[in-house]
Amino acid sequence: AAAATRRRIMEAAVHCLATYGYAGANAVTVAEQSNLTRPAMLYHFPTRISLIEAAINYVILQRIARFEAALEEAGKAPNRIEMAIDKAWAENHTPLYRAYCELANAARTDPDLAAVFAPAMLAYDRARRASAE
Repeated sequence: AAAATRRRIMEAAVHCLATYGYAGANAVTVAEQSNLTRPAMLYHFPTRISLIEAAINYVILQRIARFEAALEEAGKAPNRIEMAIDKAWAENHTPLYRAYCELANAARTDPDLAAVFAPAMLAYDRARRASAE
C-alpha cells in the first residue's frame, strides 16, 4: 500500500511540475492531486526537498526506462536510428519531459535543487550511454 501511495504521489508531482511549474509543485498541491491529506503527504515526504528529490529520481528512472524500451523496440531494425529519433521526439511532448525541463531550469538558480538534480542527471547520462552500447 505504501509503494502504491508513493507512486501516486510521484505521478501527481510530475503532473504538478508539468502543469504548475517548480514553484507550484509544493506538498499541498501534490497532496490535493494525489487525493491525500496534508498529514498523509507529510508522512511520506516530511519536507519539500524530500518530495522534490523523490520526484527527480522518479522522473530520471522513468526517462531511463522509456529510453531503454525504445532501444529494445528498435532492436536491430535497419531504420533503428530513425525509430529512436521518432521516440525521442515523442517523449519531448510528454508531461514527464515537461517535469524534467522544469526541474532542470529551476536547478540552474536553486542551489539546494541543483545539489540533488546534478547527481541524478549524471546517473541518467551514464545509464543512457550504457544502454546505447
